[in-house]
Amino acid sequence: MRSPDLMSRLACTWILLGLGATSPLPAGPADTVAPEETVASEETVASEETGVSFERIGNYVLQVDGTMADDARFYQASGQEAGLLILTAELPHPVWMKFRAGTVWTLRDGVLPAETDDARLTLSPALEWTEASELKPTESRAPSFEIKGRRAVVGLAPALTGTFDHAALLDELPLYAQRSTRHEPTDESLASLASALRARGSVRLDVYFSSSCSRCGTVVPKLLAIESALGNRLDEGQFEIVYHGADLRGGPPPEFVDAGVDILPGAHFHDAATGAELGRVDPKAWTKPEQALLAALTPSSTDSAQ
Repeated sequence: MRSPDLMSRLACTWILLGLGATSPLPAGPADTVAPEETVASEETVASEETGVSFERIGNYVLQVDGTMADDARFYQASGQEAGLLILTAELPHPVWMKFRAGTVWTLRDGVLPAETDDARLTLSPALEWTEASELKPTESRAPSFEIKGRRAVVGLAPALTGTFDHAALLDELPLYAQRSTRHEPTDESLASLASALRARGSVRLDVYFSSSCSRCGTVVPKLLAIESALGNRLDEGQFEIVYHGADLRGGPPPEFVDAGVDILPGAHFHDAATGAELGRVDPKAWTKPEQALLAALTPSSTDSAQ
């Protein structure tokens, strides 16, 4: 029997798998998109995509023949070879879901490399993959496929909900913890941020995110890294980040609406003592998070921060 909790998360999975989780908050239940019909073939090819890199993600769950595959690991690639690599003992071979083609490939010959310390896998061109199945939507519009008589359905993992400090979020989302180690803020950017924070007194940054949001999965780990680095430059109590996680099914939660958050991740600075708002981070500026934070704290410094 299908898990009701899993099935309730499947309606928006096509969008999340094919495009990455969307950053603007939905007004209601997400629309669904089914892939174009594609005829599978028996063709076997070598992996010509030299160096296709997959990053481990925690956004999804797998159901095989109606039972949850608790050991399933998911790795996602973007760009021309956008797809999802699935490893589980419940299926006879590693599976590569290719979104653009709407097909599923299995590893015919070769051994996958070990996962690196930063949770990545890079495919060798020597690996041979066989097109094994089409991607088809279930009645719940979830992507599904069949491998040697076994039916697999991919759905969204439960989103992390609640309010978390730095340590708690690292514990709850190990992949965020791994990604945070990749971001190294410069001494100059940290010095500027620390100076701006001291000038404001005691500051709280409220960050609004969803663990099912792909953009959040890029930005929030960088904020965790910045928060850690600032800890060595500020006195205790001068600065803290409070992370607010939400499940976006059915639309944005009241807390996000009340805060005026319409694009994720959202980040608002507040005076920790009075609660007065001090500034909001421009959601278009997250490509340079240190500069984005500084600009929100000191609007007049935006030009110099560039």
